[in-house]
Amino acid sequence: MIDINTLHIGSHVLADGKRERVRGLDEDNGLIIRFPAEYVLTSDVEPIRITEELLTELGFENTSSTRRIVYTKGCEYDGLWVEVRNHKDRWEVFVSNNDWDGRMAVRYLHELEAFLYLTTKTELIKE
Repeated sequence: MIDINTLHIGSHVLADGKRERVRGLDEDNGLIIRFPAEYVLTSDVEPIRITEELLTELGFENTSSTRRIVYTKGCEYDGLWVEVRNHKDRWEVFVSNNDWDGRMAVRYLHELEAFLYLTTKTELIKE
């Protein structure tokens, strides 16, 4: 189950075993809108774990070393740059956007999406 307060419109979750984009939220009733007029209870929705395969699918480049699993997207010295490092049961995300840097620990795709959107106003998955 997902805490509805950790989602935003545009987040991706697992519903009926498929990745779905959240199109609306009804926090009062614990509902997620995935298609117009189609509601899903938050208890029927699962978070999507971040994996190396998922990061590759999302356009991240494997820049790992012998000591650490690392995936990056963008250019460190020119505009938006995102680095995701594996730390056992979680991932640490570093975001650099011109004059701003930040980091956060995440486990799930919707957490990565929310952090990136809140800090840079950039959607990770453009649909």
